[in-house]
Amino acid sequence: MLIEHTNIRDTVVNHIINNWNDWHDQVRTYHNISDPIHYFQYMGSQSVETALPGELEITIVAQLYDLLIRIHRMSGKAFEVGNGSNTVNLLYSGPIDNGHYDLMDITTNHENNVLSNHSNVTQQQVVRQTTNTHCSKHNKYPKFTKSLQEYPSLVCINCNRLLFRNQVLKFCVSNYTIDTDVYRILNSKLGINENTNQWVCKCCHQHFKQGDMSCQAQDNNLEVAPLPSILTDLNILERHLVTPTIPFMKLVTLPKSFQRGISGPIVCVPADLSKTVHCLPRPLTDSTLIQVKLKRKLEYVGHHLHQVVDPLKIITALDYLKHKNPLYSHIEISTLAEINDEAQSALTVTKENSSGLPTNSDTENTPNDDCNSKLSFGSDSNEVQDDLIDNEQHTLPSITCLQPADVSQYAVDCTDGIYSIAPAESNTPVNALLHEGTAFPTLFPDGQNTFSTPRSKKISPSRYFNVRLLSAETRFAQSPEYTFFAQYTTELHQIQSSIAIAMRKGKKQTSEGKVITSGMLKNTHDLKAIMEQDDGYRFLQKIRGTPAYWESTLKDLFAMIRQLGIPTWFCSFSAADKRWKEIVSAILIQKGEEVPSNMDWKTHCDIIASNPVTAARMFEHRVQSFMNNVILSDKHPIGEVIDYFYRVEFQQRGWPHLHCLFWVRNAPQYNPDSDNSAVIEFIDKYVSCSIPTPHEDKELNEIICSVQLHSKNHSKSCKKSRTTCRFKFPRPPMKRTCIVSPTKNKYIDDIQTNPESDKSDQAQCIDDEKAKVIMQTFWKLLQQQDISSIEELYKRAGISHDILVKVLSLLTCKEAIFLKRNPNECWVNNYNADLLRTWNGNMDIQFVLNPYSCIMYIVSYISKAEREMGNLLKSAQEEARQGNLDAISQLRKLGSVYLTHRELSLMEAVYRVTSMKLKSSSRKVIFIPLDPDSQRITMPLSQLKHMPNDCEDIWFSNIVDKYYARPKTNQYSSMCLASFAAQHHIKTTSTNTSSISLDDHHGFIQKRIRKCAVIRYNRIKMEADPEKYYYGILKLYFPHTQKEFRTDPNESYQTFFQTGTVQDLHGLNTVKDIVQTNMQQFERSASLIFFSHEVMGKSDFEIFFKFVSKSWLGLFLRLGLRGLGLFGLFFHNLASELQKNGSKAVILELGVWPISKTLIGPLA
Repeated sequence: MLIEHTNIRDTVVNHIINNWNDWHDQVRTYHNISDPIHYFQYMGSQSVETALPGELEITIVAQLYDLLIRIHRMSGKAFEVGNGSNTVNLLYSGPIDNGHYDLMDITTNHENNVLSNHSNVTQQQVVRQTTNTHCSKHNKYPKFTKSLQEYPSLVCINCNRLLFRNQVLKFCVSNYTIDTDVYRILNSKLGINENTNQWVCKCCHQHFKQGDMSCQAQDNNLEVAPLPSILTDLNILERHLVTPTIPFMKLVTLPKSFQRGISGPIVCVPADLSKTVHCLPRPLTDSTLIQVKLKRKLEYVGHHLHQVVDPLKIITALDYLKHKNPLYSHIEISTLAEINDEAQSALTVTKENSSGLPTNSDTENTPNDDCNSKLSFGSDSNEVQDDLIDNEQHTLPSITCLQPADVSQYAVDCTDGIYSIAPAESNTPVNALLHEGTAFPTLFPDGQNTFSTPRSKKISPSRYFNVRLLSAETRFAQSPEYTFFAQYTTELHQIQSSIAIAMRKGKKQTSEGKVITSGMLKNTHDLKAIMEQDDGYRFLQKIRGTPAYWESTLKDLFAMIRQLGIPTWFCSFSAADKRWKEIVSAILIQKGEEVPSNMDWKTHCDIIASNPVTAARMFEHRVQSFMNNVILSDKHPIGEVIDYFYRVEFQQRGWPHLHCLFWVRNAPQYNPDSDNSAVIEFIDKYVSCSIPTPHEDKELNEIICSVQLHSKNHSKSCKKSRTTCRFKFPRPPMKRTCIVSPTKNKYIDDIQTNPESDKSDQAQCIDDEKAKVIMQTFWKLLQQQDISSIEELYKRAGISHDILVKVLSLLTCKEAIFLKRNPNECWVNNYNADLLRTWNGNMDIQFVLNPYSCIMYIVSYISKAEREMGNLLKSAQEEARQGNLDAISQLRKLGSVYLTHRELSLMEAVYRVTSMKLKSSSRKVIFIPLDPDSQRITMPLSQLKHMPNDCEDIWFSNIVDKYYARPKTNQYSSMCLASFAAQHHIKTTSTNTSSISLDDHHGFIQKRIRKCAVIRYNRIKMEADPEKYYYGILKLYFPHTQKEFRTDPNESYQTFFQTGTVQDLHGLNTVKDIVQTNMQQFERSASLIFFSHEVMGKSDFEIFFKFVSKSWLGLFLRLGLRGLGLFGLFFHNLASELQKNGSKAVILELGVWPISKTLIGPLA
């Protein structure tokens, strides 16, 4: 049958409008329309000749009716859209009667019809309309696949940042109410032409809507001058030698990826360029090359940089900067002509014999007087290099007998000496933020528009460097030194701000009980005594990536588990940059270069290193698309995920790595005391370790064999815990998936076995020793290459599946999952087929069996990267306290320790400075202070100066104050503090009609639309302080309108909880029932979280993970949930005893493969 395309269009338009919430994102992407009315008007206004069904409309039809749509062209080729069970063939006939129509002959697989006019269309002629990056017949996620082809390519017309398509909107001046000056600037400087596509980022869009320009606008003194070739041709050492302020930083090369990393702080020191230039030998010819070592001090053995430089390039660059850059106006530098006219000085340098070793006859001359202490000549063959040079050879050099690796370097090494120079010696370091222009003159050739430049709109360091690194002018993104400089100065500014805020924290009353007023804070002496806080390094919580930041994140995660329950899956995803061709393509396309079809590893690494900002952004873009379009999609590859949490960790090679927790709706829960067949079925449905044959699934076979096999040559990381492999590879073949629980029962007939299992009559009793012998035999047989099936392996070992399960249960101390696995799959890591296929890189997925494994995973992986720095800060904090330093001096010392000892990769620096997500979760976490005398933040001193001296209203309000100021309606009067905080956004100002005003000018509240927030609060142990415990739960879960909620103030909170009654809308209810009803919504895993805080909350305890022999403490773990309480009590009592004796407690994870046990005992 023949159908005009307009019928298809009208059907799709009606469907989109009726299901606007499901399709508005796609409509906005394809048509830049954000509401259904405009979309209907837009589609209705299109003429019949131009309103062809587009990609969006055809895709919707395919998904809506479960179709595989094949569009046939007159050329004989066809394009496919969708992957449904029924095939629809669309015949495109081209223009007819001057009107563009698609004539469609629709057939289905059931009718088995063919197109008679296109019988020549064969399967080989069908071309899939998909991307070049990892697509196949198994592609269930076309949105994700399409998103991989996106890269930062659209430039904001206002801030000049390179952005992704979902970060920008089409720009049209007529859409905004912009004042005359802003409109003039946009038209004159940005060259707006409404006939061409212009883009505006969402940040600038919001400012335009308000009628002004953002602080990130290029017109806000953020434009940079073009770079001349004189400066771009300089190598890294030559750039340092023309720099008035040298940014000293210790750069290292990371393993495998050869990515740059930094260790320690960045110190900017002024350099004496005049003396440096005069000390360099005059260029005799254009080909003069010398070796130079840049040092901090000449007396140091090590050096900062060592490289071959061209003196002529240095002089030429300085001559250019002298005339073009006003920051060089005070520097006296001779012109090139003057230098060439000067007499050549005879310099004697250390010469080398043919063997490359200094001779005894070598002599060393000293430089002239005006260069003394700045320059030294001679052989530095005994010096130890403390940093890697820019052109470091990462692999064996490709040198033949005919030609060395670098002719110029070889010539200098063999014929000349090495110049050691220290142009910044004896000078005092300066503020890095205020000397950006002199530290990077090759990026700011005219010295204009640096951070310190005055601006009409003030800009913060984080926003400033975000503009620089994401700029369409990629000079900043291509400089590792500038990226580290940006990250360091941004964090330095944040630390200074955090110290200032920390010093404004205090309590409403002094230690003597005196109420604090504004007059007391105006007095310097009183202020110092009031604000004498001892928060340690917690003031670093707001600085992303610090130990305090991850400690706070850990508490947020525990709050999620307490409220949402135990997660279903642990997952991890590693970067596979060599397989992800789109990253290299994006970098090369931005540079205007062709993408090579094949490249070696070094070339690949060099391309990534040329623009690590784009590489990091492509990884984050992949993560966001993977989460939204795969894991959270309606395909539910691991079940219907209702909540999630993930953090980005950076591996030793510098690339990001994901650790994730997922909560799945209606997932079965493991119970050691009941049948767990539903759990096993659930695991088998989503997790596998099998290797399909190339005939069964060629694509998945290739991915598994490339990225999912654990190395048989165990790495150093495998042996980190003094074991052969801490990841427990190889893993035993199993006939079927099973969950092994620890047991001491030696008789196999007493354990529950599968009716279909083949028991062995020989195995009447198995003890620990016999179990070890069986496993040793089992592993020896497995190493033989001629075993092809699990049945043959069992037969040769003389065991059955149940005997193997029995042996594993005797050797393990906690529950463990063993997947169905063939003998050739012992080295395959767990995977989910859909996730592995789409991620196209190494992954891991584990089902969460018990609370203990949940806590250990979180402690081991979510916060593992910051332990060493955390211990260092604790030591520094203790030293500061013992030194009797005041509060602000302590905070400054801790901030200095953090900056001095930090270590991070280049991509981590990019993540931090550009505010990319280091963590993400489906829930917002709200902290509720329960202490009636909790810390607060005072108003700024500028506001306090205008208040009366006896004013007590000097503190910013918190969530509790806003709860008391809630509306006096029935709905809010019966709402407890926990529900109020979880269900509402708090806003200081609002123009939204759905916002509700709070009393006493406390702002506004707005109902959360999607999900309620998670609440977090300081937990108090009931046995330790019953009154505080009951006060806390009453304050959280008992609705009240004033601070004193007891009917009798003389009554204890415990008594009020147990015996109190109140009259509400539903009649007379007990306080206990009301509290417990509200508590059920927020306390699903309270006992587990309290146990975790018992283990982790003690600063005087150390946690180690090692593998040794078995221990009796496995008894607690075998008791499962019931044993957690005993374990917590045991830990608490043992810890108290050890503390009395001055000892520390240690948690040791014990066992041999595949075993793990736990023991607590004193340290030696």
